[in-house]
Amino acid sequence: MKKMISTCLACTCLIIASFGQVDIGVKFGLNFAKVNNLNGYNTSNRLGFNTGITTRIKIAKQFKLQPELLYSAKGFEYSATPWTSAGSTRLNYLSLPLLGALSVGKGFSLLFGPEFDMLLHANAEYDKTDHNVSKDFHHFGVGFDVGVSYHIIGGLGVEARYNYGVSQLNSIHIYDSTFTPIGNNSSGRSQVIQVGVYFYFPK
Repeated sequence: MKKMISTCLACTCLIIASFGQVDIGVKFGLNFAKVNNLNGYNTSNRLGFNTGITTRIKIAKQFKLQPELLYSAKGFEYSATPWTSAGSTRLNYLSLPLLGALSVGKGFSLLFGPEFDMLLHANAEYDKTDHNVSKDFHHFGVGFDVGVSYHIIGGLGVEARYNYGVSQLNSIHIYDSTFTPIGNNSSGRSQVIQVGVYFYFPK
């Protein structure tokens, strides 16, 4: 997965360098993130943010590529159980969305494409204490984004998108009746709603 992300990043840089009509900008947005079926439990939304660099590469009159490089704070919150207290987990990623942007008129574009994530740090907060839990989560992941953007004026616009994790987040260790490890199983898929603003610099 690390090689895949490196290859995608290299290909993105090559594509950007190969096209003359490239717009470069910045973006900032909010993440409403949760995880589905994590170790048998569903979690609730945790508020985070995303920010970074966005580009647009004109391929055709109504179609552009939109590679981005973002810092994205995802994660989840969870309620208390008979065995654990309530808390939250913050998953900080370096994200590489490789999106297509299809113009549908009147300033609107449809966004769709894969997103590659590299985990930078994972932190869990419970019992009023912070815990480093990076080792409990996979360090690389793949998701798929769908969304819509709206151009307001000049280089300014807004967008909303939904990211669904195709790959799973962590591994569960499986033990037999004598507590001897006999294998692993994966669980948890990230689900994130993102809303934000972007600005492309004038040439």
